[in-house]
Amino acid sequence: MNPQSNLPPSASKKNWTILNSSRTDKGHVTREDQGQLIYKKGESVDTITKSKAKGNLAWLTTKAIVLIGMSASLMGNQACQKAPPARVLARRVQLGQIVAPPITLPPSIGNQQFNFQFVANQQMQNVLNTTQSFSTANIDLGMTYTPAGLAAEITHDFNNCTSTTELQAAPEFISSQISMSGLTEITSKSNSCVINMPQAVVNGSINDFTLVGGGGLSLSLANTSVLPSLNFTFQSYTLQVEMTAKKPLDQGGFTFVSAIKNAKGYGGSLSATINLGSLALGPSGYYTTPLSTIVQNGLTGATKDLASAWSTQDPWYTTVLKACGTYIYVNGSTDLGLKTGDILAIKNVTYIWDGPVCDSTSLGDVPDVNPVSYAQIVSVGDNIAAAQILKGNSTYPQQNDTVYAGARVYMHQTLEALQSVQAATKAGTATGVCQLPVGTCTGK
Repeated sequence: MNPQSNLPPSASKKNWTILNSSRTDKGHVTREDQGQLIYKKGESVDTITKSKAKGNLAWLTTKAIVLIGMSASLMGNQACQKAPPARVLARRVQLGQIVAPPITLPPSIGNQQFNFQFVANQQMQNVLNTTQSFSTANIDLGMTYTPAGLAAEITHDFNNCTSTTELQAAPEFISSQISMSGLTEITSKSNSCVINMPQAVVNGSINDFTLVGGGGLSLSLANTSVLPSLNFTFQSYTLQVEMTAKKPLDQGGFTFVSAIKNAKGYGGSLSATINLGSLALGPSGYYTTPLSTIVQNGLTGATKDLASAWSTQDPWYTTVLKACGTYIYVNGSTDLGLKTGDILAIKNVTYIWDGPVCDSTSLGDVPDVNPVSYAQIVSVGDNIAAAQILKGNSTYPQQNDTVYAGARVYMHQTLEALQSVQAATKAGTATGVCQLPVGTCTGK
């Protein structure tokens, strides 16, 4: 479309010459300036200059020049300053149990007890299945991994890979020492018994709920049994939820430093009436009451906060299933947010036991301070992903070539961050330092 067709009536086409036109849709004149007209629609700008002084136009020079300068400056720095959208990286977890006390119903329906814990676990499983923070993908505890969905060449490598570091309790990877408590501790670099487990088991409890009605009246677990009526109208609520994430080998009374705990009250405004008689019908009746909405909201909030606390204390990672020289295979797929092109930092881990490796209580684990290597994801399968070790690249230095099964992989640079750096470099605007993994370019 010719931008001249949208000139004001006072300007004839023969008196105007196009200097720059990026507009593809019909705009409107926003300002007349000396020698220039600025046409603007959305973010596009047309600049038109007057070749002959003709007509009764009002001229304003300075503002147009400033606008054009700002536009050029913004476009020039866009590649460096505009960070890609943040990608959510999930962790594979397993639901343990949500504990909740039974709800005792009023005497008018026989003081029956509703199994609150049963529906709370149903709802928690649904939250874990739908949240972006966690994945409950099936994890093969039989250690018969499947390369389904991986590229053909990589599948062949996977099937023909026999990694000595994958073997459980291989002697060269085990040592023993006397701990400060005087007990013998066994340490191992390779750990085949946990590499395919979920990172944590999520447990929790619903300790109470409070529904606040008019006149200062409230309904909680303590007084449902004495409610004079089956109906209770309320305007606000609070749900007391406690949630933890612990490593699956956390046995007995042991609590690891890395165990994450979150306890909080989740509340809000909700004008509704609950009929406790519906609970006498069982789960189907419960899901028709506003209490199910309150519990769903509370568990969703608690799960989000748990994930946030976990990421703050322990950065996202997943584990190496196999290390086969050229490739490593990691316990994760699209369900964790992994993409082909992501660059991973690999850190070996020292696992500590109070007896035989994988046949005693785990006393914890300590990842190495520095990465042993880096790898770029080249194929993402149905349940696992393959990454190629980056060798001979000074940007991704290697400490040595040994990556053990049970090593952790951390997100070093997402595909989007890598593309952002490449685009900025190509445009000649990568004069700052692009921080990883989000790829936000800083500096001038």
